[in-house]
Amino acid sequence: MKNTFSQIVKVLFLYITGWILLYPIYIVVGFITQNNIFWMPLICLLVASEGFLIWKLTHCKNMSARKNTLNNTKTTCLKNWGIQFITVLVLLILIVVKESRQMFYSLIPYYEFLEKILGNRKWATILSFGNVPIINVGNFLIVSIGWGSYNITQLLFDRRIQKII
Repeated sequence: MKNTFSQIVKVLFLYITGWILLYPIYIVVGFITQNNIFWMPLICLLVASEGFLIWKLTHCKNMSARKNTLNNTKTTCLKNWGIQFITVLVLLILIVVKESRQMFYSLIPYYEFLEKILGNRKWATILSFGNVPIINVGNFLIVSIGWGSYNITQLLFDRRIQKII
């Protein structure tokens, strides 16, 4: 039960972190590419590198504390990926239900807040409309690239998992 809860928390952490970091990624990539054809591939590349960096940070922190036998690692690894996949599917279903019921929020209050603080309509428009990652299936799939990158990096570089494959 503890492992299941920790895997669910791990997935939620990856998605919440991915969603928070998607806002600055959208703004930086928008300024770099001027929203041309390279906009989406660059966003996907940055989100994938985000998954790699999160794995690197957590792997280096937890490396000395883990000691498992080879057989236990194989079953635990497969169960962990299964739990994570089910959690991602549940999140996707919740987002699809949210979209099908047309539950959206307005960015106008955020725009007005930025306009008051910055005193400039142009910058308030740049920082609000088109750059705020709203919760929809498209942005969910973009953030899922970070989750996938995290797991692929773990599969490729974690020595415990390499031994069982």
